[in-house]
Amino acid sequence: MAAPASPLSELNRDLGDLYNDIDYFSTPLKDVHDALNALERIEKTPNRMKDKVKEVHSVLSNLQKACKAATWLPEVGEEAKFAAETLGSINTVLGEVQTVLGDIQKDVDKATEAFFELKKPVDASWAAIANVEGFLERAETVTADLLKHYEGCETPASVNRCAVALDQPLAPFVRPLNDAKDQAQNALNAAERAGEAVVNALTKAVDFSDFIEKVYAGLKPIRDAIHAISSALAQLAHYGEATIKSFLALGEKLGGKTYRKIKGFLDQIDREFHKLKKKFTDWAFKPIRDAMKKARDMLQDALGKLPDFDPAKAAMAAVQALLAQIEQAINGLASTCADLFSGKTPIGSAA
Repeated sequence: MAAPASPLSELNRDLGDLYNDIDYFSTPLKDVHDALNALERIEKTPNRMKDKVKEVHSVLSNLQKACKAATWLPEVGEEAKFAAETLGSINTVLGEVQTVLGDIQKDVDKATEAFFELKKPVDASWAAIANVEGFLERAETVTADLLKHYEGCETPASVNRCAVALDQPLAPFVRPLNDAKDQAQNALNAAERAGEAVVNALTKAVDFSDFIEKVYAGLKPIRDAIHAISSALAQLAHYGEATIKSFLALGEKLGGKTYRKIKGFLDQIDREFHKLKKKFTDWAFKPIRDAMKKARDMLQDALGKLPDFDPAKAAMAAVQALLAQIEQAINGLASTCADLFSGKTPIGSAA
């Protein structure tokens, strides 16, 4: 018949069980905590993107008006017409992007409201773990070292007394904590999967924020172009279409100073159109709009599958209550712990 376990080995086992169960519970808790943090970091990004897209839309609308106003001009009218049509298409898409971003922000607000019900119990559970985990880990290490030290010989009575005094208030929590952590893990895993689905969809929706930031940051040259085109148009309007055509037909030799002025204003507009043309071809807003629509659909699907968070909150509360009792028990054992941990209990002594 096997010899009964020593008080020190029983204490070591119970400490290990308590620590492992808390560590087991910590993993899904950390996953939920990370998902909440990720959601918190990007929850207002759709609105920020929408504001910047709105500003881009406003500037491009003004540019489109300037282009439309230039379609009557000889030499640059066709280029102005093309630019106005291209900008019209871009502005239509930008309007749709704003709408999609607005939809996404509304859905994110709903998700945030639902998930942040978990934030308080998650933070409280983290705090409760922090209060006991370090002690349990250190106590398990000390008792393991003592077991190794006394391996093959009788453990001193003084060490056994300390072990019994420590184990008696802690042992009753081993089974309840084991049961509670299993329930908590299942509930937290469901919450974490839901959170991950929401964050993934939102991440896809805001993947283009860098591009939108880049376009937004590049608005100054476009504003400058609008000013240059509008100024040239205002000067050319004084001449009228017939006069402009007449002087262009005369050429520089016969048209003289007036020809050069008219030609200069037309060339100015033409240069601005050519500078902006490359930007138009680089602005791939249609694929962005389509990708955002898919992300919005993913987000709405994820929101439709949100679980009931009450089980997760109840499970965390149950674990938290047990941890609070364990902490209370640990605090009541301060002097006994100090004896065992500090070496006051004579190692090798039979006292």
